[in-house]
Amino acid sequence: MSIGWSGVALLVVLGLWVWGGADAGSPPGPDAGSPPGPDGGQRRSRIVIVGPDLVAPYVAVLGRTFAADYRYPVPSFEAVPGHGATRLFCQGIGAATPDIVALAHWFSFREMKLCAGNGVQDIIEIDLGDDALVAAVRPGDPVFPLALVSFFYAVAERVPRTGGIFDELVANPHRTWADIDPSLPAIDLRIYGPAAGTVLHQVMKDFLLEGACRQIDTFKVYYSADRRVPICTALRRDGVYHPLAREDDRTLGAAARAAEPGALFIMPFTLWERHQDEFVLLPVDGILPDSRTIDLFEYPAVIPIRLFVKRAHMRPALGGLGVVAGLYEFVHAATAETMLGPDGALRRQLGLVVHDPATRAADRDRARRLMPYAP
Repeated sequence: MSIGWSGVALLVVLGLWVWGGADAGSPPGPDAGSPPGPDGGQRRSRIVIVGPDLVAPYVAVLGRTFAADYRYPVPSFEAVPGHGATRLFCQGIGAATPDIVALAHWFSFREMKLCAGNGVQDIIEIDLGDDALVAAVRPGDPVFPLALVSFFYAVAERVPRTGGIFDELVANPHRTWADIDPSLPAIDLRIYGPAAGTVLHQVMKDFLLEGACRQIDTFKVYYSADRRVPICTALRRDGVYHPLAREDDRTLGAAARAAEPGALFIMPFTLWERHQDEFVLLPVDGILPDSRTIDLFEYPAVIPIRLFVKRAHMRPALGGLGVVAGLYEFVHAATAETMLGPDGALRRQLGLVVHDPATRAADRDRARRLMPYAP
């Protein structure tokens, strides 16, 4: 299997941890002195987590808290694009593979099958909370309800021809929002959103663009799913859509300063929360994103933030093989109310939408009892 340069780099670093070179001088954790890992080499004392860039801030907060509370080294995080993180996690059991994968989606049946085929069986889910992909404008610019279909007609490379017949598609002719719907503002289309290859771009394709196409008769009637998806998710390249390589505070601030009046911005809800004075949210298909509509999945573009942990890497007393120190303690730290509650670190520092008390309690119980995840 080809894993790319990110995977090669990760395996090199993992090798250093296996032989103890990456955390020389780190204080031993509470279960120091456990037997070697299953591959016969020195087991790791540092937890290894892989995942896309989007989850890095959550992993950083968790890692610092875990290290401070339990006297283990801060876990290492390797950013891996696309589905590469899952492939690395599912490569097998042992010190040369990651202990945790952090994702912005649930583990799918296909991913579970990949893991099972390589001996990765008992996987524990940690539900951190939810984010969402939202649409916003700057204060003073027109505020309007954004329909998924209108968004599609604004950014798609090809669209059904107005008054056309059957499956006729044309290059996107729309230059203003009013061209799409006369009730919308007569301002130029300028959309700033995630670049191809990012998790947020995939979310935009899956929920906003494909969600719109499922409402358009041309695609519903004349296109099968395998024909529809590539067309529905192809973005126009004529200067209307401006891809942002990163969706962080600095990149968003620079884009907002440079953008034309009336520009629309597609960003994570957690990023908007840190810039509420600079952007005004738009309702999408009649639903305004907030903590309630996101937590209840009423809003159409929710991003679940989840960790998946290998039980086999825990110490033998917990049914594992002693691959890495402190993995069960990490599960405890990650599921603590001080981490996941309404006043917890992830909500307070990053704006992550938290679940209701009963859901948090049930999720915490499942994770700490090491109940296997089932998609």
